[in-house]
Amino acid sequence: MTTIGFCGLGTMGMPMAAHLADAGFELVVWTHTAEKATAFAEAHPGCRAVATPSDVGSAADIVFVIVGDTSMSETVFLGANGLLRNPMPGAIVVESSTVSPEHVGRCAAACTAAGVRYVDAPCTGSRPGAEAGNLTFMIGGDASTVDELRPVLIRWPRTCTTAVRSGSAWWRS
Repeated sequence: MTTIGFCGLGTMGMPMAAHLADAGFELVVWTHTAEKATAFAEAHPGCRAVATPSDVGSAADIVFVIVGDTSMSETVFLGANGLLRNPMPGAIVVESSTVSPEHVGRCAAACTAAGVRYVDAPCTGSRPGAEAGNLTFMIGGDASTVDELRPVLIRWPRTCTTAVRSGSAWWRS
């Protein structure tokens, strides 16, 4: 079975992860507040909380990152205990945080260097959409990688718009 990782259990991440847990996916979760991750894992069979993003990266076939901003995402990806420190070879990392286009480029390059695949997938719908499983994703990434994600993505979206390369999903001036 595919193991899904979640870095971020906030306004959007918690309900998104809950939909996957309810669908029977095995989850590995981390968030800035360890108690929140532990409580989530205790409430969802087949889910376990871990101490760092690196622990998520080493345990999951697919990792979703959905944290508050570019700075937080930078720490999750590239920090001392970041998810790219010891990732599962060939894993897919999906960035759904609200971050800068420049950060998307840095993360895509860092993922490639670490031997993992990167998809940027910002989403809209806020808390009500996440809770209802009714989000809109703008997806940038390799088409075959995005196809591998579809069995997971169908748990949430109202709409998925796919671009052909990472970074294309983000508005640029």
